[in-house]
Amino acid sequence: TDLFWYGIHGVELLYAVMGAGCASVMQVSHTESEDVVVGTWKDGRTGTFRGIRKGRGGFGGTVFTTGEIKALSAFTGYRALVVKAVEFFKTGIPPVPVEETLEIYAFMEAAMESRKNGGAMVSIEETLKKARQRG
Repeated sequence: TDLFWYGIHGVELLYAVMGAGCASVMQVSHTESEDVVVGTWKDGRTGTFRGIRKGRGGFGGTVFTTGEIKALSAFTGYRALVVKAVEFFKTGIPPVPVEETLEIYAFMEAAMESRKNGGAMVSIEETLKKARQRG
């Protein structure tokens, strides 16, 4: 799918902020230069991914809460990732629960299905169910 090759990092960032529990996904825009995907979480929160293919690259985000608006800090390298990877290899405990990782992939798959269906809302639960049936 479109997001697997470049969007996964931004979707992971979205999940780092929002956590697991996305109920449905809708691809709002897909152009030569960008993708915009909106997820609705089971508790009513909304998370938006914007992937930019042309122009300035990078990762970042803005978090809107009831009390404040916060910019996420800029990407500063892979040190934190390497620390977590080493910890994982030492303990065998993944830093992100397996079910959340599968949901991240389902989010990206659902975005592609939504795009193919004209921006229709796609259920994460149904996307995971289809993937499990394919084995």
